[in-house]
Amino acid sequence: VNMAIEYLKSNKVKDAIEILEVALKRDPYSHELYHTLGVAYSAINEVEMAYSCYKQSLKKKKDYVESHLGLGRLALSKGDTATAKLHFFDGLQYNPKYGPILSCLGDLFRSENKMESAKEYYHQSFEVFPQFRAQTGYALGQIYASEGDIVKSKKYLLGAINTDPNAPAPYVCLIGILIDSNEYPLAELQANKLSQIINKPLESEQRTNLNNALKHLLDVILYKGRTLIKENNLYQAKVVSKIASTILPDDNESIIFSASLSAEE
Repeated sequence: VNMAIEYLKSNKVKDAIEILEVALKRDPYSHELYHTLGVAYSAINEVEMAYSCYKQSLKKKKDYVESHLGLGRLALSKGDTATAKLHFFDGLQYNPKYGPILSCLGDLFRSENKMESAKEYYHQSFEVFPQFRAQTGYALGQIYASEGDIVKSKKYLLGAINTDPNAPAPYVCLIGILIDSNEYPLAELQANKLSQIINKPLESEQRTNLNNALKHLLDVILYKGRTLIKENNLYQAKVVSKIASTILPDDNESIIFSASLSAEE
């Protein structure tokens, strides 16, 4: 199992499957082998094979929560949220504090716009499963921000950042909130931290999402900057301009805003 997991981490899925299938011939009663084989098939989108493996795992050990999680995720991948819930709740019967399932339920209810239920499960995951605090803290921060609860939003976004200082998304959300609430020194501090990580390698989709989020954040920052100029608050406008140039120094709008600020002086 350990060797197969290492292959999976290295994206050598076929090698992992070969090892696991050989191992199952020697030990056909191992729930862990079936489960890990299910993970491998899930990785290459072989949904039916993955489903069969997770089911076999649970036949060997019905309280193996990881396989309930796997079945729930497979159902979600097919858009079957009702079945996903059944599998997730089955897993929680055996381990009510299993963080990955709690987090998945948070995601699921959030996708259904059932925010109170989403918050309930995110909160539980955040408290009992530190490894997922980056994801659940970010999700809670976004939800509370959308509800106008800035104090709680900042709390959970900072929790996400403290868990994973190299994840840019919570910084982006937090800086926008700090700008909106006129907390410019804190926004500048977080912008400096963000500037150190935004150029790290990311997968193509992640890079596109980050660039879009940064562009939206820049719009928020520059809108605030223009408002400050209209109010003749040039000192704070300078701080805002510095934040914009820290995050996206080569952006044309940021450069134009900086030039217009200089002209005001």
